[in-house]
Amino acid sequence: ARGPLCWWVPRRGRRGRPRGSRYPKKAMGKDDPAYVPPLKVPGPLRLPHRAHRQLVQASRLACRARMWTLMLNAGFQASNLVEEYFSRTDADRAYVASGMRSIAEDVLDMIEHVQAEAENRPPPTAALAERQGHSARGGPVAFRFTDGIMYRTVDGNRCNHDRYDPIQVGGLVVSCLRAMVAGGRHVAVLATADRMRRLTAEDAALTERVVPLALEACEFVAGRRQERGKLRGELAMMETKRDHMRKETATGGRLAEGLRARAKERAQVIGELEALEASIAETERRLKQIRFEAVDELSGTNVSTAKLMEEWLLVRKNIARDKSKAKEELERCRDMVKALLDRGAAEMA
Repeated sequence: ARGPLCWWVPRRGRRGRPRGSRYPKKAMGKDDPAYVPPLKVPGPLRLPHRAHRQLVQASRLACRARMWTLMLNAGFQASNLVEEYFSRTDADRAYVASGMRSIAEDVLDMIEHVQAEAENRPPPTAALAERQGHSARGGPVAFRFTDGIMYRTVDGNRCNHDRYDPIQVGGLVVSCLRAMVAGGRHVAVLATADRMRRLTAEDAALTERVVPLALEACEFVAGRRQERGKLRGELAMMETKRDHMRKETATGGRLAEGLRARAKERAQVIGELEALEASIAETERRLKQIRFEAVDELSGTNVSTAKLMEEWLLVRKNIARDKSKAKEELERCRDMVKALLDRGAAEMA
């Protein structure tokens, strides 16, 4: 029986943990090499930074309540605050990188929800009961980000009288990505840019603005992966050399303790061994430090970062090709107009 001093212990599964429960997430300790302390905001920017945090919280709460217009207004105000107070240098934008990332995720959540409404699908963030009780609200509609239509459900019916400005919303996402790049959140930039490209593929102007930021993040991650491979190779060589030195200086080894004829050589090897162990410790610390930046795949997905770089390079190549074709077509039209004008002038003469 349960009494006031009795604790209820849930049934445990085969591995000794409560069924259906999840392991709690552990925060990264300050002694972890990958830990990055929060930036200390200078005095003149503390008040704008506090206001920015409040706007980010407002955007987050409005997104959870699916109040898209309110959420976009909070995001626009936060972006205006960044452009006014935190746009002098990239270091200033780094102070708001975390909040701008949250706003970018809110905007993409809105686009996914609106697309699901248009296609008669339950929204991605819907609870289980909402998914099971979902019903069609008319025929599916093809969703395009550039149309600026905000589909939502009113009294069980789908309506499309709400609107948003796709240029302004795209500019908000680009502002978020710029702040994230300045804050060193390159992996998050890759994930956000890839998700946005899949949702707004038809908006070529927006994709063109995102390409430089995405490629900068790709190059950073590729550099970290290359550094990781180099460090792993060096670490393997140093560990092999360390094991050999330990074997030489151990009991029964060539430089075992007590051999006077080789005492000087033993002392030299021990000194080299201590320096080598210090180098191994520093290499291991660096590998731990970059483990969240030198990623092969985006977290929670099977998307390869190397493949992402190839895709963004192809996008940039296609954009340059289309611009070249458009320029050639413009020059051809100008030549035709000039020829017509010259012919008309000749006939008039």
